[in-house]
Amino acid sequence: MSKMTNSNQQSKNQKNTGAAPQRAPRPVPTIQKVENYLSKLYDFRYNEVTSKVEGKSKTQTDYKHVTDYRINSLSRQMIKADIPCSVTLLRNVLQSDYTPMFNPFKQYFQMLPAYNGTDYIHQLAETVSTTEDALWHMCFRKWIVAMVAGLLIDKIVNHTVIVFSGKQGVGKTTWILNLVPPQLTEYSFSGTINPGNKVENPVKLTP
Repeated sequence: MSKMTNSNQQSKNQKNTGAAPQRAPRPVPTIQKVENYLSKLYDFRYNEVTSKVEGKSKTQTDYKHVTDYRINSLSRQMIKADIPCSVTLLRNVLQSDYTPMFNPFKQYFQMLPAYNGTDYIHQLAETVSTTEDALWHMCFRKWIVAMVAGLLIDKIVNHTVIVFSGKQGVGKTTWILNLVPPQLTEYSFSGTINPGNKVENPVKLTP
């Protein structure tokens, strides 16, 4: 009888004061805990060229590919921090819009200093001697401009290709590889391309 009296009295007090009964705060979803943990300690980005997630700790400067080994270690690390994060959940988070897109080619050109008016394309073309230098200069300029445009604008396709023909040891491959700036050398390839080997072939071929 006493319990019912107290309960009735509490109900009357709530009605008199107009106060709604207090509700317990909603628990933070597991996925939010995972994202909060990652954002506090790490930076991630999705490389559009390699189609791979890269990451680094807040104290590091260089991004590295997030391997399966690293994903397993991160999952273990969060479980030890009382965050129930499976490898599948972690992989889904990293391969979602939680991770910002990153294009190393576009970033390279965006970071270049303002153009100073020097004809660097002409200077570069001058490093090659041909039997028809005027034609070479025109073709090279068209090719390299279209090549850069194709890197920066998705809708543009470069329909030309530079082919060097000559005896071995004169520097053809070296000259071509030197077109790639040091910041982008990891995206260059010199060797035989096997279109049928999708695992070992480092070059993406599109129809």
